[in-house]
Amino acid sequence: MKYEENNRFDYFIRLALLDCGGKDAKMFDAIDDSQVVLSARLDRRIKRLISRSERAGSVAKVKHIFVRVAIAVMLIMSLLFATLMSITAVREAIWEAIVEWHENYIVVRYEKSDDTSSDDGQASTDGSAQDNSPQAPAVAPPTKIEEVRKPTYVIEGIIEDIFCSKVKTQVDYYLGDVLLYSFSQHPLGIGPVYIDSDGAIVEKIDIGGTVGTFVTYASKEERILIWNDGEYDYVLHTVELDVDALVEIALSVKPYAEESSGGQTAVSPPTKIEEVRKPTYIIDGAVEDIFQNKTLVYIEYYEEDSFMYSFTQKLLEENDIYIDNEGAKVEEIDINGNAGMMISFFERAEIVIMWHDKEYMYILQTSSISTEELTKVALSVK
Repeated sequence: MKYEENNRFDYFIRLALLDCGGKDAKMFDAIDDSQVVLSARLDRRIKRLISRSERAGSVAKVKHIFVRVAIAVMLIMSLLFATLMSITAVREAIWEAIVEWHENYIVVRYEKSDDTSSDDGQASTDGSAQDNSPQAPAVAPPTKIEEVRKPTYVIEGIIEDIFCSKVKTQVDYYLGDVLLYSFSQHPLGIGPVYIDSDGAIVEKIDIGGTVGTFVTYASKEERILIWNDGEYDYVLHTVELDVDALVEIALSVKPYAEESSGGQTAVSPPTKIEEVRKPTYIIDGAVEDIFQNKTLVYIEYYEEDSFMYSFTQKLLEENDIYIDNEGAKVEEIDINGNAGMMISFFERAEIVIMWHDKEYMYILQTSSISTEELTKVALSVK
């Protein structure tokens, strides 16, 4: 009996809810929306959100299929590789290829010296040079640039071009338009220095009591001097100077705090977007849609509902940018004195312009406007 009473009570609740829902629906239909006007920009934004949502659903299905195909391909490749490696002749050929590749570079590695060691360094048979420097400290070396160091001895008339990041200091020295030599500083804790070993002649050299590595080549006019002070690796590279000049420059390396004559002040790139920069030249009819956070500025430009081009400002310290190179043509270009690249994809009519200054990386991308127009946009970034 109680069960029947509960059923009746539930029935009455449902009837009440249906009645309330019907009244709410009538009230909603009766609302006067004749005075409500949506702006064209809001209307375009809503349409873009709907379009993106529809695309996301189709992309997810395609992605699911590709993941399955990729897993199947990887499984087949693993089985084929295991089968091939079981064949002695194939296994030996692969090993020979690996050894040949390793012999194409020199590894200069510094380690704390052992009291029982009788030699300061050795060159291994695989083309690597190992230097057990006696000045290496007991503490772990740094894994980032904590203090910028550079040569204080600069040849007269030289102009310095300095770039600093968390893991590298790079200084190029020019005499007019000729690159005379370059200097780089790397934290000792991030690993060894790799050098081309094709035709290389490696010898030890004294740099003020420090054992350095001097590399010359039988087939080309190139000289490289490598040493460390227990905290950082230093590399001097030239095709113009002799070994005595390189040693003199190496001996002058000191902490760098102030601007040198004719040089540029070394300033680490920012770790967040401190100043938003964007194109001042906007193509006729284009409407901006801006997204911004602490590490990125992203702007899309639309004409009505059609995407025209996009602009990105990102931190210079972030990870490398990877771009599909299939069918790509790469050209070096100049953007207001900054080296850049223009990448053209003819098969899909896409153009990408990338460049950077001392602080930020910039990217312009389009598939609907001309190269000339995109270059104008790039030149107007301020």
